[in-house]
Amino acid sequence: MMNLNYNTFKTINTIGKFYFELSEKLLTMTVRLLDIISFITTFQLLLLAFVIINYQKGKRISNKILAAFMLANAILVGNFVLFRMRILTFLDLPYLYFIGSASYLLLGPLLYVYTKSLCYQDFNLKKVELLHFLPYVVVSVFLIIHYYIRTTGIVGDSTGQVRSLTLLDRIIQNGTLHLQILIYMILTFGTIQVYRKELKELFSSIEHINLSWLLLLLIGFILMWLMDVVNFALSFVDVSFRAVRNVLLFFSLTINFSFATVIVYRGLKYPELFSGIEEKPKYAKSKLTKAESERYIKTLTSYMKTERPYLEPSLSLNELADKLSISPRYLSQTINDLLNQNFFDLINSYRIEEAKRLFSNPSNKRKTILEILYEVGFNSKSVFNSAFKKHTGITPTEFRKLNQT
Repeated sequence: MMNLNYNTFKTINTIGKFYFELSEKLLTMTVRLLDIISFITTFQLLLLAFVIINYQKGKRISNKILAAFMLANAILVGNFVLFRMRILTFLDLPYLYFIGSASYLLLGPLLYVYTKSLCYQDFNLKKVELLHFLPYVVVSVFLIIHYYIRTTGIVGDSTGQVRSLTLLDRIIQNGTLHLQILIYMILTFGTIQVYRKELKELFSSIEHINLSWLLLLLIGFILMWLMDVVNFALSFVDVSFRAVRNVLLFFSLTINFSFATVIVYRGLKYPELFSGIEEKPKYAKSKLTKAESERYIKTLTSYMKTERPYLEPSLSLNELADKLSISPRYLSQTINDLLNQNFFDLINSYRIEEAKRLFSNPSNKRKTILEILYEVGFNSKSVFNSAFKKHTGITPTEFRKLNQT
């Protein structure tokens, strides 16, 4: 019996030792892989920043802001990996030790300002925009005074470890960084939503000029931020979470790498898609009279019936206003005030009426829904289905069945 217990204990001990050694090897591999990805990401970000700043196409102001974003990101990741691997230590270069955490404060504002520069063609980096970067300046000055100038604030040991940050310091510093990212992500999402709404005031088809790609990237950026938040929280819990924290760091850096690749590819390969729209105030100071608005509506209605310009998929407000010899601003105001619609919905309502007429005609029985949607001016089946249901309450297929029986 004792022999059996001894053998059982020995077997359990052997299995436990095997799993311990395996977990240590996996942890070592994860750490090495993490360092490799950090180096690659830093190099890529620096290279992209150089390429973007020298890129001649698209909006120069947008390119400069994007290059600054990539550079700040490169400093953040590079600072992390160089000090993590002890290639640099606090004793070697104390002036660079906190530069990465300060750079974190640039990411949110730069991404927000970059988004605004894409959305509005008359965007300029005004003085008020520079206020977004005030936290970075304040924190940088604080670090210089508290850690670099005041020698009593620097406490390092022979291994190059810095012990000058208390637990409260870390909580305040990292909590502020993560909160700022959250605030700017909300502002950036809001900017894109406003942009998409304003597009409908100017264009009858917006699929080719939307910023859905940027929304996806923002979601990726938020996932990266969430992983950093969880990682920060775990650093206060237990040292046993070290493996989990390394996995979170791995995925965070992978998302960062993918983020940089996609945003540069889309922003540089298709610069003409992101020329933006003009940021103009609404109609509070408009001199358009009610009599003029009513005259414009009659002109518009007559022209839509006789010339059917809505059949042109890429019809824009400016093009229609030019054909009617009306100011685009006055035409937009007239549509909004008298018809209680934006330009996008107005044009789509005419297209839907035309589609209903074609569906109801027995001679079009053999035509597919796709053929008809292209014929009436749509260039996307999903947009057509959505618009059709919005105006009729039923789908194109249901409408066709009801009117061809």
